Amino acid sequence: MPKTQDSFHTKHDLTPEFAYAVFQLLTQVDSQGITPNDLLTIAQQLGSPLAKRSNLTKILRGMEELELVQRRRELVSLSAIGQALAASVGSYERGFLSAIHCLYFWTWLWQHNEQIATPSWSYWQVCREIQSAGINGINRDEIVLRIVNNATAQFQCEKVSFSRSSIHGVTIWLEAQTPALIDLKEERIFPQTSQTATSAELLRLNIGALYKYLGGPIPLSEPSLLRLAESLLITIDSWIDSIVDFVSESS
Repeated sequence: MPKTQDSFHTKHDLTPEFAYAVFQLLTQVDSQGITPNDLLTIAQQLGSPLAKRSNLTKILRGMEELELVQRRRELVSLSAIGQALAASVGSYERGFLSAIHCLYFWTWLWQHNEQIATPSWSYWQVCREIQSAGINGINRDEIVLRIVNNATAQFQCEKVSFSRSSIHGVTIWLEAQTPALIDLKEERIFPQTSQTATSAELLRLNIGALYKYLGGPIPLSEPSLLRLAESLLITIDSWIDSIVDFVSESS
C-alpha cells in the first residue's frame, strides 16, 4: 500500500507575488492570528495583489508546507520560522524570495528522512535536473518523466502526482531570483551559466543551508560543492574558484 504521507506536487498557486503579499500582511498580525477570510478582506481594502483571489486557501496551505505559517483552529499567523524570517532577510522582497527558494530546496534534505516525499523533494529534483542539463537545457516533459520514475523507485509509490504544473510551481521561484537562476527558451529550461547569475546574498543563504545539512563545517569536496551548485543552478566548472573562496571565508 502506498504511503499516504507522500506529497510531490509543488503548488503553482503559491506565486512569489502572492506569497510575499500574504507574508507582509501576516507580519502585522499578532500571535493570536486571523481568519483567512478576514485576511482577504484586509487585502482587498489595501489594494493588495491578493485582492485578485477569491480565497487564500491554497496560498496559505503552501506557506504551511514551508512552515512559515501556523494554524490554530480557524486562525493563521506566522510561525516561529516565519517570524525569524520577518526579522531578517524577509524584511525586504528580494531577501524573502531568496529565502523561499532556499527553504524549498533544502527542507527535505534537512529532514534526513528518505522514506517520505514532500514538495521540497520535488523542488530539489527539478533543480538537479535543470542544473545537470547544462547548456543543452531540458524540457518540462523530460523533467516530469524523470521525477516520476525517480519517485516511483525511491518511495515505492503506485501513483505519483507530479505534472508540468508542478514544474511551474518550481520555475516561478527560480525566475523570481535576482538575477534569475534559469532562462526559458520556448519549451526548454536552461540554467544560468554566467558568473554573475548568482547574488552574494543567495550564495550566503545556501552556504548556511549546506552547513545546516552537513551539521558542521563544509568540506571542500565534490559532493558538497555539487550540492551547493545544484541549489544555485550553476555548473561547478564555471564557479569552482569563486565557490571555494566564498565557502572558505564563510566557514
